[in-house]
Amino acid sequence: MLYIPEKIKKIVDNQIYTRNEIEMSKSDVLIFSKYVLKIQKHTVETDNERDIAAWLNGRISVPQILEYCVENETAYTLMTRVNGKMLCDEEFLSNFAKMIRYVSEGIKQLWNVNVDDCPQKVSRLDERLKEARRNVEKWFG
Repeated sequence: MLYIPEKIKKIVDNQIYTRNEIEMSKSDVLIFSKYVLKIQKHTVETDNERDIAAWLNGRISVPQILEYCVENETAYTLMTRVNGKMLCDEEFLSNFAKMIRYVSEGIKQLWNVNVDDCPQKVSRLDERLKEARRNVEKWFG
């Protein structure tokens, strides 16, 4: 059984959950009837995810962050559960035209968001490129 902080236990109130077995990230993801709890190693990136999700709320349809806490270098993000299916669902895997339509609609929504006041000014790609440069310089001088 995974540890769940008291602040989050008060909200989920001993509800039954399933564990997401798709494993698209290094996080543990617990799925409740109305909530999703993401448990992951705390990094600057986890704080950025929280800030951006909170900022996007009201601009496009995203889960609402209900609680975020860090204990013992682990970040716990409790958010509302979004209705729908993942793109790896058989409905989309057997109908690529439908999958592409949904993906393109999502991308259009993101592109239409004005990011001028976004709290995250440096993209993840920019940070990863800087890290890659440091690694290359470290190894190859």
